[in-house]
Amino acid sequence: MTKQQLLDKLQSSEELIKIAYVPVSEVINWVNELEGGITQEQIDEITDNITDEITGCGLDLIEDYDLEMNYREVELTSVDISDRRIKNIVTNALSDLLEKEGD
Repeated sequence: MTKQQLLDKLQSSEELIKIAYVPVSEVINWVNELEGGITQEQIDEITDNITDEITGCGLDLIEDYDLEMNYREVELTSVDISDRRIKNIVTNALSDLLEKEGD
C-alpha cells in the first residue's frame, strides 16, 4: 500500500478512526510525517533492470581470465569480473528509480 492509498483509506474511514478516539486529522499528520520507502514492486522492477543489464553485457563484464592446459583440455582457472561495470549498472538502475519517484 502506498502512502497516498493509506491517506485515502484513512480519510474515507473517518468514523472508524473517531471510534478509536484519534482524530483523523491527527492520523493524517502522522502519515504525512512518514518517510517514503521502497515498495516490493519497485524492488522487483529494479532487480529486473539490473539483471537485464548484466545479462546484456555478456563477456564485457570479464576483465581478465586465466587458462591452463591440462593434457588436451583447456581449463578456465580464474575469472575477474568488472566490479566497476556492475557498480555502474546498479547505480544507473537506482538513479532511474529515484527519477521516477521524483516525477
